[in-house]
Amino acid sequence: MAEKTIEYLSVSPSRITVLECLSTSPSRPCELIEQNTFSRATLQRHLDGFSKRGWVRKKGTRYRITTCGEWVLEKYDELNGQMETIEKISGIIRHIEDIPVEPELSMFEDAKLVTETDSQPHRALNYYINELSSCSTTEFHGFCPVVSPIYNDVHGPVVEECDTPELILPTKTYESLRKDPHLDGKSTGISLFTYPEYLNFGLSLLENRVFLGGYERGQLSDCLSSDSPELVNWAHKLFEYFKTKSDRVN
Repeated sequence: MAEKTIEYLSVSPSRITVLECLSTSPSRPCELIEQNTFSRATLQRHLDGFSKRGWVRKKGTRYRITTCGEWVLEKYDELNGQMETIEKISGIIRHIEDIPVEPELSMFEDAKLVTETDSQPHRALNYYINELSSCSTTEFHGFCPVVSPIYNDVHGPVVEECDTPELILPTKTYESLRKDPHLDGKSTGISLFTYPEYLNFGLSLLENRVFLGGYERGQLSDCLSSDSPELVNWAHKLFEYFKTKSDRVN
């Protein structure tokens, strides 16, 4: 069973290490021991297990990885990479589970994620501000669950460069915006929309780059950025979905 194979590999990281070493070049057991820290007994158990499964074969005094062994190593690495990607984006994607614009996992493989920590609660926000401030674009489409003077300041210069900037706010956020004297809600040059539901999710879509945000306690806790064409294209579809469900304000 495939589950037993995955369990066999994952229960002992040194098994993957041995396969990786043999994938580089055929080796004698003594050479594998010199390159690593496991014992001779541990190594021999791994090599015997691999041989029984057809992943390695012994030729003379050296062990060589087989085609099946290469496939196992490749797919195990792919699975690990996919699981790491899922863990990376779960804090953001969980906020849009019910939105019928589903992304592909592969879109997020090269994305960068910055997350708040106990010692750096504004880490994600600072990253977003610095990155957005350095961007040059003629296109801006955004969905933002919160509004503050900080967001106004960072978005202002970006929006000024854009031809037809668009911003969607949850209706609840827009109503509070109108009541706050420090946030007058005047969005000169911005096409403003209100979305009926409140989501702990943010989207900033530029010409060739996208930022996705996860919010906790009304603050940006996770910020993911990418210039992947596939992810940017998906973000366009996501924004259009929000837009079709929103009401035009101005």
